[in-house]
Amino acid sequence: MLFRIRCGLSIAIPIMIAAVSLFSQARLAAQTPPVRYHFGDDPKWANPAFDDSAWPVAAGPLLPAPPAASDGMVWLRYRVAVPPDRSPLALRLDRDNGGCSPAEFWVNGVFVGSQGSFPSEPFAAERCVTGVFNLPGGVASPGETAVIAWRGWLSPIWRSRLDFSPPVLFNASIGSRALEIAQESSARARLRLWSEIDRFLWILESLIALALLVLWRRARAGASLFWFPVFLLCWCGYGSWWYLWPPGANYIGFWFGVCCFWAAVNIARFEFMRAVLPIPRWAVRVLEGIGILWPLGLFLPALAVGRLPAPGLIVAGLYVLTGITFAGQIAFAAWAWVRGPKETRGLAITLFCAGVAYLLVDDLNFFPGLQIAGYGISTDHLATALVTVAMCYQLLGRLWTDWRRKEDLDAEFEAAREVQELLVVPAVDVAGFRIESAYAPARQVGGDFFRVLPVQDGGVLVVVGDVSGKGLKAAMTVSAIMGALHDYPSNRPTEVLAHLNRVLYGRVGGFVTCCAARIAADGGMTLANAGNPAPYRNGHEMTVEPGLPLGLISEAAYTETSNQLALGDLLTFVSDGVVEATNPSGELFGFERTQKVSTQPAHAIAAAVIQFGQEDDITVLTLTRQAGAA
Repeated sequence: MLFRIRCGLSIAIPIMIAAVSLFSQARLAAQTPPVRYHFGDDPKWANPAFDDSAWPVAAGPLLPAPPAASDGMVWLRYRVAVPPDRSPLALRLDRDNGGCSPAEFWVNGVFVGSQGSFPSEPFAAERCVTGVFNLPGGVASPGETAVIAWRGWLSPIWRSRLDFSPPVLFNASIGSRALEIAQESSARARLRLWSEIDRFLWILESLIALALLVLWRRARAGASLFWFPVFLLCWCGYGSWWYLWPPGANYIGFWFGVCCFWAAVNIARFEFMRAVLPIPRWAVRVLEGIGILWPLGLFLPALAVGRLPAPGLIVAGLYVLTGITFAGQIAFAAWAWVRGPKETRGLAITLFCAGVAYLLVDDLNFFPGLQIAGYGISTDHLATALVTVAMCYQLLGRLWTDWRRKEDLDAEFEAAREVQELLVVPAVDVAGFRIESAYAPARQVGGDFFRVLPVQDGGVLVVVGDVSGKGLKAAMTVSAIMGALHDYPSNRPTEVLAHLNRVLYGRVGGFVTCCAARIAADGGMTLANAGNPAPYRNGHEMTVEPGLPLGLISEAAYTETSNQLALGDLLTFVSDGVVEATNPSGELFGFERTQKVSTQPAHAIAAAVIQFGQEDDITVLTLTRQAGAA
């Protein structure tokens, strides 16, 4: 159910953007008076008597691409009704977004004002808002249709875009001067309000990213919960850069900052995809290389020579490479949806839909802008907000699932640890023998085991061993071994090892090393070994006959080694985890150090090994023969 909800939320991203944007554009087109346009420059086009019937009509609020040889000049001609009001009139021009192209205006052939200035630098930019221009008396008669001529210049930035959507058109109206001024004041207030909301959204998204980073640090989550907030912070920096950079400042620095932020966005985006989807490393590196090609390939040389390459090369290339990265995101997300594991499909469909949305909105510009309360809202900002909601839902849901799974696993390990404590109990003295044990698993549960069993003639049987591997699987094997030892009647070491080998063969994936020793009341000792480290006697390693570890072959024969213990002799049994302990520099604890500490108490030996650097389960058992055996 949750998976279907996540996928539905992800698919809704491009659908919502398309629906709201198309509705907004249709509404804006309905409010914009029909306008004819012509690329070029001729003063006679301001004359209201000029026949512009051969000029094409703009379809909506945007212009098509100009001719390749265009110098950037363009003329627009509106026809608007003048209200039957004999009060002083004014012309009001509402922009459909916050950008500005320099322009001059005529009403019925009379120049009434201008906005902006015609820049000499192709990358220069100004910020224009609504404007009201008083009309001289007699320029427009009440009740007639007035001709508004608009002469403007388009920066090469707009002339070289592949999708060409220059923000040059206005909603033009002529009416009472007092009414138009009031409407302009209302429009400026809405503009300020939505500007603050726009900045608030950037701040909110940045705070969400910081909260996710804190959660990532506290929860010790994976790379996915790290790279998404990094991507979000880079994206917020990229979007805020356009607002924070002052108009007229160094344009090389502005565009260099834009592309550096965009390169950071691409790196974080593809590192996040690699963290959540089974994407080859080489593919991620290729797409990241494409994403950072502009600041390295174009703007670093530009900083050296003090000027940018041709505007057309910068903008067209930027959109081509951006389109490639979005296409790569879509392709790899689709591949992960088809070939990846089920648990990653929700994130795959989210990234796929986000890639489609950004490709349509930010690169191909199919949905260039929204009109909300009379103010243009960036569709890529809307896309980012929706992607943030969908991705946070996915990641937090995934984190919650992982946390619940970890809680269940911890509960299982705790139950296994309690069972193992019942099976592998600390050794206690037996009449005639002082016995100490130390057991330190590398994880919650371990694969080492030992058993001390008194025998009928007053002696003792000692079994010490190590299951290959760690964790719950090794602990379950230990449980089987302890169960096999519980009711086995023989106390001969060779027979004990052969019995355990038969029990384990075919039932364990690895193997088990084990050492069994029987010490009689008079000190006579027989010992058999199955791959375990040999015991130490009074600080010296004993010589024992080798044998195969348990569980490797169905029938294995083991050889006994006989010895005689004197009163006061000390036997020390250790598991592989003692010898194979490794310090941070990679040095093994080794047999020489083990032999040196073998005369110490069991807990002292284990503590020394743990301080050196524990890698595996550690088991130490010491046995001292004393007088008074029954």
